[in-house]
Amino acid sequence: MKGRTFIKVLYLLLLFALVSCQERGERPPQAASPQVGTLSYDSKPLPPFKPEPLAWTAPVWQGYSLTLRTLGYRTGAELTSAQGEATLYLPVNPGLEPEALELKLAFSPGLPQGYLEILSQGQPVFQAALPAASLLIPLKGVKVERGLLTLTLRTQFPAKDLCAAQELFRVHVLPESRLLLAGRPTPPETLASFFPPHVERVVVHLPDPPSPEAAQAVLWLAGFLARTYPGRVPELRLEALPKAPLEPHPFVRHVVWQEGEGARLEGFALHLGSLREAARLFLAEPGLLQAPFPGEATEALSLKAPEELGPRVSLAELGYGPQRVEGFGVLTASYAFALADLGPKRHPVGLRLRAVHSPALSQRGYVELLLNGVAFYSEPLEGTLLDLYAPVPARLLERNNTLEVRFRYAPAEGQCTYGALPFTATLDPASYLVLEGGEALSGLDAFPQALLPRFWVYLEPLDSFKLGLAARLVQALQETTKTPLLPEISPTPDRAPLLAVGGPGLPQALGAPLRTPGFRLVDSRGTPWLVVQPEGPYAALQAFSQKKGPLLLLSHTSTTGEILAPFLEEALKEGWFALHGEIALRGPSGPLVTFSLSKSALRVQPLPETPASFLARYRKEVYLVLTALALLSLVALYPKVVRRGKA
Repeated sequence: MKGRTFIKVLYLLLLFALVSCQERGERPPQAASPQVGTLSYDSKPLPPFKPEPLAWTAPVWQGYSLTLRTLGYRTGAELTSAQGEATLYLPVNPGLEPEALELKLAFSPGLPQGYLEILSQGQPVFQAALPAASLLIPLKGVKVERGLLTLTLRTQFPAKDLCAAQELFRVHVLPESRLLLAGRPTPPETLASFFPPHVERVVVHLPDPPSPEAAQAVLWLAGFLARTYPGRVPELRLEALPKAPLEPHPFVRHVVWQEGEGARLEGFALHLGSLREAARLFLAEPGLLQAPFPGEATEALSLKAPEELGPRVSLAELGYGPQRVEGFGVLTASYAFALADLGPKRHPVGLRLRAVHSPALSQRGYVELLLNGVAFYSEPLEGTLLDLYAPVPARLLERNNTLEVRFRYAPAEGQCTYGALPFTATLDPASYLVLEGGEALSGLDAFPQALLPRFWVYLEPLDSFKLGLAARLVQALQETTKTPLLPEISPTPDRAPLLAVGGPGLPQALGAPLRTPGFRLVDSRGTPWLVVQPEGPYAALQAFSQKKGPLLLLSHTSTTGEILAPFLEEALKEGWFALHGEIALRGPSGPLVTFSLSKSALRVQPLPETPASFLARYRKEVYLVLTALALLSLVALYPKVVRRGKA
């Protein structure tokens, strides 16, 4: 009797271990080589996901309000000098009409009385006296062209010294300014028009866990949204199909994944079921954008430095046409570019710049080059042509860079008054950056360039939660560069470049700098700077390299992984732009901590694990050992129990 009871206990223990392993959702590694448009796996395919048709409520006429910050103007707009000008490009979705623009304005101290004029397509729309803290500009009847409402703002102030006005007169259009719209949401009629000029949220409906093909399509969609809506990337949600009818919204789109189904529209939803269709809609060829400005008038440039024989990228290829500056005093033309815009493992070592400017008298002005706010080259202005080559210091390079060409010119006899001839200069878009191979940055700053031209994504396990986190990372990375990122789902974590999202055991498997639940961060003297106890869960984002290539790892030490969502929300609060160092770390609460190990005297000292942290980290292995012990006990004790029963 006792023997039978013991066997029952062993059976229950075996059943508990098997159920616990299934709850982990782990999947054994499988050899596969995914390609664009096709994914093959040896695992048993998931059952087809057959969603019910979506139900929509009838669209109604209503008003909508969008701030300039929501529309991509994070810092608003600025008009400078006595005669300032700025242009706003405001998206208007189909079915909506502009009603008004509510401007919130701020002014530099001591600004004299002047006026504001607003034009649309060259026609005056509104005029008002300045300064004024707020203005309501009626826009009914103003024409919208190709989904954009283009408004040019011009300010005019009296000034005796235009050079001083160039530096002192400022009108700031605050990002809290609002565009007021009204209308009835109109569903798209073609696949090309599915994504309107402005989108705030895209909801993807798919099964949980998703198939590898569905996960691949979601990652492509994440990159597509970041490229299509720079500065205002829509929120991407993964949800099950709703049971109640959906309310049409002009700034929300739905994507439904159904295996084997071709692309088709249903109201405000796009149905997809194949990677071929997803690639056609969401993918772009890697590399820089096609140069929109051929520059036929550009003369052949003779080389000024031997480095110019190497690879190069023109300002036109970076998306910039001829830039013109005009005025008095200090005039600046800016060019923003990311290292990832230059291609994989490349960084600039020199700048060849050409500009045509108005006649400049000797010793009356000079041009100054700045990279990320630091001056690195200057040259006097003379004649009407500027043609220079300047080495670019590697120490000034960042993940995202701003190159400024600053002209400083004083008119003859210092006459900065109305009627005096202004200084003008036009920068040639055929000017170029000279490139050199090699990695200029490390840690988190090396990404997304380190992921070019294609990278792998490993999720442990492959479920909607981990997929949503990976998609958010892809969006943040893509937002920093014009070069399309190409993520590919991988069934194993042994490829590189790699973006991995997983639990407590993944850092150890990948050899990450932080791989234990508890540790101390100490300096060369042994002074502790940070102590994390083993029983205190944390989430971490780590950038490091292996022999195979660079890795970006998002992991947690808790049992469920729920800590990853608030961590990523805090880490990406300002996008990928604000992340630096090699490791970003955060517990269940408290601030985000970032630090570097390779370029500092800091080092990690692991702390002994507690039973709870050990079980959380090796839960799968512990249950497998218990299962094996239960099986061995059954094999060893079963004959004895049978003999006793017969006796």
